[in-house]
This record gives sequence, C-alpha cells and structure tokens, in this order.
Amino acid sequence: MNKATATVIIAMCMHIALGVAVESKAEAKAKRTEVSFLMAYTPNHPEEPSTRQLLKFAEEHPEVHLSQWGGLTLPGGGGRATFMLALAGGSAPDVYRAWFHILRHDVEEGFCYPLNEWIKPGEPDEWPGWKDVPPLWKEVATRDGLIYGVPVAGCQYYGIVYRKDLVSAAGLDPEKCAIYRQSDVPEVAELNLYFSMVTPMSWLERVPTYKEQKENLADKDLGNVGFFLYPLLMS
Repeated sequence: MNKATATVIIAMCMHIALGVAVESKAEAKAKRTEVSFLMAYTPNHPEEPSTRQLLKFAEEHPEVHLSQWGGLTLPGGGGRATFMLALAGGSAPDVYRAWFHILRHDVEEGFCYPLNEWIKPGEPDEWPGWKDVPPLWKEVATRDGLIYGVPVAGCQYYGIVYRKDLVSAAGLDPEKCAIYRQSDVPEVAELNLYFSMVTPMSWLERVPTYKEQKENLADKDLGNVGFFLYPLLMS
C-alpha cells in the first residue's frame, strides 16, 4: 500500500465516522421528548421554585427537552386570548399554569389531558407527590375520577406605585404614611364590622363629610348602608 492509497483510506474512514456521528446526533434529537411550558418554566429566572425543579428534572433526564412557550403573552386576563387562539390552532403549550376556576373551565371544554397514567392514584406505584396534595386541592383538580392538574402552592407579590406630590397635596406625609390596598388587608373589613356594632347611628349622621357629600350629591340615590358606613370604614 503506497502513501496516497493510505491517505484515501484514512480520509474515507474519517468521513464514515463523521457520518455516523452526525447520524447519531440526529437520532438522539429525534428521540428527545419536547415539552413546552407556559408560565411554569422561565429559564431566565432559575431561582423560581417551579423552574428550579424542572431544570433539575431536565438534568436527570437528558432525553427530555424543556422549552418556554414562545407565543405572544399579554398582561392580566388578556393573556388568555392568545392562549385560546393557540389552542384552536394546535400550537398551544404542552403544560401551562392556571387558577383553579380556569382549570375547571378548560377541563369542561376538553382542552386538558388526564394525568392518571403517570400519577396512578390509588395504585401501589402511585406518584409520591400526589399523597402530599391536600384533599380539597385534589378535589378541584379531579373530575369524574380523572386528574387534570397538579396543584402547587405559590405566592404573589403586588406593588403600589403612587406620586408623592399627590399624597402630599392630600395632607399626608409620603415618608411616614403606609399606603396599602384595602382589599389586601382582610382585618380592615373585620374591624369595620366590630365598630359598626358599637357606633350609634346618630354619630354617623353628624359626620361633617357625610352631610356635605349628601348635599352635594342630592341628585343621586345615596340611601344605602355602604355610603352611610363609609366614614366608619375610613376610621
């Protein structure tokens, strides 16, 4: 065998090896399971609890490829519109996070696939995580014996943005006042109930702001309990 012939054989072997390697990668990619997520998986924020668990799962199962659903998302309830369009077009994410009442609607519309074959409730090899779910949560996520979601605990943070100049114009010191959304503090409604049981109606009728507003808004029907008790609520 001369030098030229050896070079050709080596080149052919390298080509064949390269071809096998490329084919192996293609086969591996074809065998991967692609799973897309809406809201539950945000790789840009690996510190989030659900994302952290999913990244750990993906590391342990390289045959599963996780991706963040790329549909256009709108803030608030508007985000559902895009999701519903994706459902109709067959391009919706595989997994998504939703409130309980929304999940029930989606189940009734036939949008969700039951998870019993993986959770296996009541069987010897039942998924251990299902045993830790509170009974009430299980009931909400189950319909006709079929499980359509895995309830997860979470928390939401809200912020209030306000202008200091407007707060000052109202006679308040924005550096000392604690501004909050009334509905976020249930104790406010409880205190209002307790105060209403010990406050004479004659006191409320003599409140200057109540009488002033009643005169200024004489053309409106203000004969209701909410308007009458409002000064008490503000106290």
